[in-house]
Amino acid sequence: LIREEAMLQDRLVESRRRMEAIETENRVTQTRIDKVSE
Repeated sequence: LIREEAMLQDRLVESRRRMEAIETENRVTQTRIDKVSE
């Protein structure tokens, strides 16, 4: 039971990291687009 709990926790951390990475990428892309359109 504890092992499953740890696995779930790891999965949560993993997906949260992925979301943050995607958000960062989107922000960088948006900044680039803004610079181009100026």
